Amino acid sequence: MNDDDLVRIAHALSDPTRLGILRVVAGGRDEDCCSPRDDCCPEGVCVCDLEAKVGLGQSKISYHLRELKDAALVSETRSGRWNYYTVRSDRVREYAEAVAAVGRDQFAALVAPGRRG
Repeated sequence: MNDDDLVRIAHALSDPTRLGILRVVAGGRDEDCCSPRDDCCPEGVCVCDLEAKVGLGQSKISYHLRELKDAALVSETRSGRWNYYTVRSDRVREYAEAVAAVGRDQFAALVAPGRRG
């Protein structure tokens, strides 16, 4: 993962609303969701479900979802008139590993022999 990707994802996750939306999407679809269950995306969460759980209107939810999509943290699947959102677990994992590597590198530099603090 390059530095531009790291910054883009960090920016997307820096907003508490987007972090909350990501958590809801990661939790998957609820049985009482207003959209029809679709074989194309059985665990996908729709905007109406997010509205109810996050407490924001459709336009604000859509804005934050666009930021998460631009960072490639969520994917969108369209089926009929419904859009379903799922977390890109591979991308979240890749980001976590990249951040952990930065931390390991910084720690190694701090404890390197001959370093004076």
